[in-house]
Amino acid sequence: MHLVTREATRDDGHYLDAGLERFSEQSRYYRFFSAMPRLPDSLRQQLTDIDGVRHGAVLALDTDADSSDGDEGLPVGIARWITNSEGVAHLSVAVIDDYQGCGVGRALMAALSELAHSRGVTKLRGEVLADNGGMNTLLQKFGARIVPDDDASA
Repeated sequence: MHLVTREATRDDGHYLDAGLERFSEQSRYYRFFSAMPRLPDSLRQQLTDIDGVRHGAVLALDTDADSSDGDEGLPVGIARWITNSEGVAHLSVAVIDDYQGCGVGRALMAALSELAHSRGVTKLRGEVLADNGGMNTLLQKFGARIVPDDDASA
């Protein structure tokens, strides 16, 4: 595997579609809190409306893998923040199943943190299911404070 991360753009929607096809039902559930087989048009529009300020994203590609999804390599993960109307930047990270546990999430978090900081984002917040051990471990490695849902006001 040769992993490359780069800032995602509005033109990368095909990578989003290709990645979702490679997610297991469990991974889709962990990411979207629903095992949706495909993205509804409204959600796809929201996830591709990247401006680099209010909404930023980093794409991970394996340049060693054969891919019909584009000439840059196989899309293996994406991390993003989307700022809501209260100014809170919500974080998400998604890695296709075959690449989970291989450092892709860690590379995405590092790249996203750097990009977000350079764009003025000072705090990222995410919602993670309690049984999503991989994501909870990743967030702890990056110094996240884990707050149980029954204490979400903290």
